[in-house]
Amino acid sequence: MQRQRRGVAWKQPIIAWLVAFIMVAVIFASQGITPFGNHNLLIGDLGTQYTAFFTGFVRLLRQHAWTVYNFQSALGASWVPMIAYYLMSPFNGLLFLFRESQIPVAVALIIMLKIATIAGSMTAYLQAHWQSHRAGIWLFGLVFAFCGFVTANFFNLMWLDALITLPLVAWGIDRLVRSGRSGLYFGALVVTILVNYYMGYMVCLFAIGYLLYTLGLQTNQRLNRDWWRHNRHLINRFVATSLLSGMSTLFLLLPTVFGMLEAPKVAAGHNAFAVTPLFGLEFFSQFQMGASNFAQRLSHGPAIFVSSLVSLLAVAYFALPQVKRRDKWWSAGLLAFLFLGMWIRGFNTFWHMLSVPASYPFRNSFLFSFVLVLLAGNAWQAGVEQLARRWRWRLSLGLALLMGLGAASIPILRWWPSLARYARSLQPWNWFALICSLVSLGLMACLIWAVPARYQWTIASLVVLELGANFIWALGGANYGSQRQFARAYQAATQQLRVVRQSRQLYRVRYDVKTLGRGFTGSYHGYNDPIWLGVNGTNAYSSTTQTKTVKLARQLGLFVKDDRRLSNQGFTPVTEMLWGVRLKVDHRGTQPVGSYQGMGFATTNRLTALKLGTDPLTNQEAVLQALRPSERPYFVPVKRGVDRLRVTHAAASRQTYNYHHVLRITPHAAGRLYLVDPSGQSKFSTLSVNHHAKAPAMYADGTTTVINLGKQQRGRTLLLKFATKTASLRRVRLVTLRPGALKKAQQTLNGHALLLRRLPHHFKTTYVGHVMATTQTPDLFLSLPTESGWQVRVDGRPVTTRLSLTGLSSIAIRPGRHRIAISYQAPGAILGLIMSLLSLAIYAVTCRLKRL
Repeated sequence: MQRQRRGVAWKQPIIAWLVAFIMVAVIFASQGITPFGNHNLLIGDLGTQYTAFFTGFVRLLRQHAWTVYNFQSALGASWVPMIAYYLMSPFNGLLFLFRESQIPVAVALIIMLKIATIAGSMTAYLQAHWQSHRAGIWLFGLVFAFCGFVTANFFNLMWLDALITLPLVAWGIDRLVRSGRSGLYFGALVVTILVNYYMGYMVCLFAIGYLLYTLGLQTNQRLNRDWWRHNRHLINRFVATSLLSGMSTLFLLLPTVFGMLEAPKVAAGHNAFAVTPLFGLEFFSQFQMGASNFAQRLSHGPAIFVSSLVSLLAVAYFALPQVKRRDKWWSAGLLAFLFLGMWIRGFNTFWHMLSVPASYPFRNSFLFSFVLVLLAGNAWQAGVEQLARRWRWRLSLGLALLMGLGAASIPILRWWPSLARYARSLQPWNWFALICSLVSLGLMACLIWAVPARYQWTIASLVVLELGANFIWALGGANYGSQRQFARAYQAATQQLRVVRQSRQLYRVRYDVKTLGRGFTGSYHGYNDPIWLGVNGTNAYSSTTQTKTVKLARQLGLFVKDDRRLSNQGFTPVTEMLWGVRLKVDHRGTQPVGSYQGMGFATTNRLTALKLGTDPLTNQEAVLQALRPSERPYFVPVKRGVDRLRVTHAAASRQTYNYHHVLRITPHAAGRLYLVDPSGQSKFSTLSVNHHAKAPAMYADGTTTVINLGKQQRGRTLLLKFATKTASLRRVRLVTLRPGALKKAQQTLNGHALLLRRLPHHFKTTYVGHVMATTQTPDLFLSLPTESGWQVRVDGRPVTTRLSLTGLSSIAIRPGRHRIAISYQAPGAILGLIMSLLSLAIYAVTCRLKRL
């Protein structure tokens, strides 16, 4: 009998899983998405970041060369924060069944499996919550799996795991309140935090509100001192279990925190915690199908779509006579708690881990949808047919009017200055989808209250149609890539880099070929090509890039789009030397870099003690002067002629760069000519030399990027044209790097270079090399980012690294030949592991003693 009950209990979750999987498969097939077609999901951040991270992580484990330091992202960064945020999902195990060139296919399958598992998990929770196996429960699990958050953010697939574990957390709280057993809650919360700590934080906040909601439904007392006294034991057990479960994840979270402390932080600003609204009446338009699409992914309203069935039943719940007033108040309170977390700016910031999302807003909206589905199911279980006739049509008509009013109010939002930009992001509105939603809402109301029960299978059909249509509308504007083109491009790139990938010597590569761009549609900048292809590159696109690396890149004139994106644009022989760049790969093939001096070199303390300013070329001049002092500058200014200035007045144009310069210059030295504007006031996309366009590959307008104008002859006049924000070119620098002087400066480092080779180990990777130092070179400069996790040994003795050149490292060294061994250990890893084991032990003992 027990086995039969268990089979019945799993029947509906399996149905929900299968229906959800088939639905996603049909939708993907209709769009030609892999594995059903040639379109891959290299779209948005899934294409520019996540898939590259998956590929790099799979390669790392397959090669059995485990290291927690990632040299394939700019100067390098710890793998741990990236693993903790992007790569901890158990579904990622599927990646190891595919070749690296087929990872996008695996990603599409993982998305399908995650959405299906959300449906199964939610259905299992609802059965346990209602203690019922009534037919049709699977439909509510299906709605949650295809709610607005999922369709708007499915490509941010690392967030989907939280929707799988959220019902398990709620189930664990139910069991804790009903029976006092905390095991399910403890385990579910641990898994939720581990698979994605960011979403886990939101689930922890939700757990507090859900506990109070559950306790409120279980007791008949008012919310006063007696109520708290009566539930004190359960609340204490909940708090203790929550703390121990959170501490059990410190083996991962503690080194992640240390790593993220090195990364740039998005300044919340003084308005981030203001008590101001983030949206208006257009909130109600989010109940319709097609409320947002891929083109609006960066800015849209709260994605709370839950089908017309759930919307009607959730509203009807508050009008059902058989539902106790106390239950209605507690339910309304939980909804208000979550609604305010989206609506009020300060609360929204708190929900998003005390930071303002730069894109993909209202990331906590899935919690609101979860409660709507729960309340709709409560109404269904209570008997929605008992709703008074007058309320049936009033509620339906009222919901339709709110949806229409929400859509109609969008243009009005532009009158509100703080919401004007948000209002523009909602346009153009999908009015056809609104009409379809209103028709479907009316039809659903008829099916619920006017059609005999034997025909109510049509409700499931209509819900499936709504969910599918909303998903397809959400895909609108998606610029799918070509999987066949990507696979061929990936294989060609890896073949070109085969020798580099197999090398055990540690050095960096400037990879300037956009080979993988063939598999993408639209612009492709290749920020994460190094991690994608498995080489130690110089560019990156990641939220884990160090703040000091970003600052150093700006100081040296490299192109930095924002605090997360660094490119190859702006390199000179000086910066290549400092960054340890040995090879350059471009359309001409693989070429050695002449200024390469290893991953460090013994040098004078003038270099290691140098303080950099804001002018990139002044900083590079100072570096060369520190290596070999010279009376004549290494970077020689050009002779400037008369600047023929043309001004486009702001009254007649909306251009920001209103000053158009035509300037004749004459180099005083032969060599490469460089242009930089330390003030960031120039529009380099308009740059031309002798009427030939010289715009950089990246959109570098308004940056301090060093622009390479090519090799020029001494005394040959050039004609430059470009626009700026100011009339004066006083801060704009045009200089020629003297190659002979550069070579002499590099000769001072001959015999002092540090060449490192990798000694792989399953648990720790060490880089070993030798260096020769003299009394004139008492410091060893290292092309390694400054981090507390570095462990450097000189002839077997540990030494302490120190900060050099804003974000790099150096050590003191005695004269003679020395063996240098460098390894990395994630800060906080040992302490976090000890605390996790201690927390698990405490929880196990307290459970044994029946205290939790």
